[in-house]
Amino acid sequence: MLIRRVFSALRILHLNVRSAAVRTYLFLAHPAVSCHRTVQFGRGVTIRAFDGGRIVLGAGTVVLENAQVQTTGGVLIVGKNCQIGRGAVVFCTDHIEIGEGTMIAEHVTIRDHNHRHEGEGRLELQGHVSAPIHIGDNVWLGAKVTVTKGVDIAPRAVVGANAVVTRSLPSRGVYGGIPARLLKRVEK
Repeated sequence: MLIRRVFSALRILHLNVRSAAVRTYLFLAHPAVSCHRTVQFGRGVTIRAFDGGRIVLGAGTVVLENAQVQTTGGVLIVGKNCQIGRGAVVFCTDHIEIGEGTMIAEHVTIRDHNHRHEGEGRLELQGHVSAPIHIGDNVWLGAKVTVTKGVDIAPRAVVGANAVVTRSLPSRGVYGGIPARLLKRVEK
């Protein structure tokens, strides 16, 4: 009961997963995280919800070792049967939606916000700009891909390792490079 009262009072959830029993109790005790009972976590996974943010993890999703999933006032929705790879970072301040069956490889970074950098003031005091990210169903993000704010990725797109997605990827295909561009169109 003490854990439940503390989390409710602070409206924050910080969880470093060590055992399934602790994970299940904390998720049930905190309204900011909706986690289907079939979600699986590797060791060292961190789930955080701050400032009224909300996280939804769909049935059959797997979050592998040392991944970090965090929202600060935003809504982060991960569809059914997704995989978030080892060491991946998903940080949300606005809205991120990841479609069903999407595979996110190791060390991928997905952030829907960026630091403002205007004028002569100190960068740390300028705040952030954000825009929603939508990743379609059955997308594959290769190792170390970076997805930036305001991006839509079409269903069944494949983004190659180390690519940086700075603009929307509107059609099914294979993308790569910095910034990511279409390398091969895939027909139905």
